[in-house]
Amino acid sequence: MASQLKYYLDQNYKRFHRPELLDSDPLFFVHQYSNPFDQEAVALFSALLSYGNVKQIKKSVSLLLNVFEDFGGPHRAIFQFASKKGQKTFLNEMTHWKHRLNDPRDLIALIVLYADVLERYQSLGDYLVSIHRSSLLESWHFWVTDWKKKGKKIGGPYFSHLLSSPLDGSACKRLCMLFRWMVRKDKIDVGLWQTGSPLLTQQGFSPNQLFLPLDTHVGSLCQLLGLTQKKTLNWKMTEEVTEAFRVLTPKDPVRYDFSLCRLGILDLCQKRWNVEICEQCQLQPVCLFREVEKKSF
Repeated sequence: MASQLKYYLDQNYKRFHRPELLDSDPLFFVHQYSNPFDQEAVALFSALLSYGNVKQIKKSVSLLLNVFEDFGGPHRAIFQFASKKGQKTFLNEMTHWKHRLNDPRDLIALIVLYADVLERYQSLGDYLVSIHRSSLLESWHFWVTDWKKKGKKIGGPYFSHLLSSPLDGSACKRLCMLFRWMVRKDKIDVGLWQTGSPLLTQQGFSPNQLFLPLDTHVGSLCQLLGLTQKKTLNWKMTEEVTEAFRVLTPKDPVRYDFSLCRLGILDLCQKRWNVEICEQCQLQPVCLFREVEKKSF
């Protein structure tokens, strides 16, 4: 069964794991830059703002990056806006910016915290690797806990919504996604937190440490593929699904994430049997909807 599932996942991967489809993903913004320090900054803000509908995400991130560009580019702008004077300038530039729960005060908090890390380490990735004592999860939780505590004093009332930790129990989709972008390296993911990256002064993370970015749609797909029977989207489901994929691709358990996400983003999986769509789907032979359809005849 596992080998059969892997075969069809690979077919879906070949169809959708392509740079031409990046414009349907917030990772698109990262690929607009060639400087790795700019790429890390863009990845951080793009990932944390990736909640809500796609149109709103693109608008919010684009407005932010336009302001960064006006002040020398993302990496340089971080340092300019971190000072007291720079914060006032940033707030003036972003007066009308709003992303659902978050407002410019939350961006200021992220900028100040990120700049503080960059003053002491080569990059955010270098900081995370330096506190990676026993596992990526320990490093992750330490980072998020520290930034939440400090950010409350700077940001708005919903600043903490931007950051999540597996130890809190949530699925942590956005940060799983950030780690995927920055640890995997291929034509889609940039791999800037891997060993040998110019962003690191020490050994980096490995793709086999990653967890699947799980949202409602990907969670439903995993249920349809028989990878989980859990109904609640939380860290337990994330762990279970990641382990199921780890059986298929031990060195790269999140290999199929981008290609699976395209099915939802491009409206190619409607969570119900649709002959026109489902018959064209590479995953149709191993989808539970197919079994339900067979039984209906």
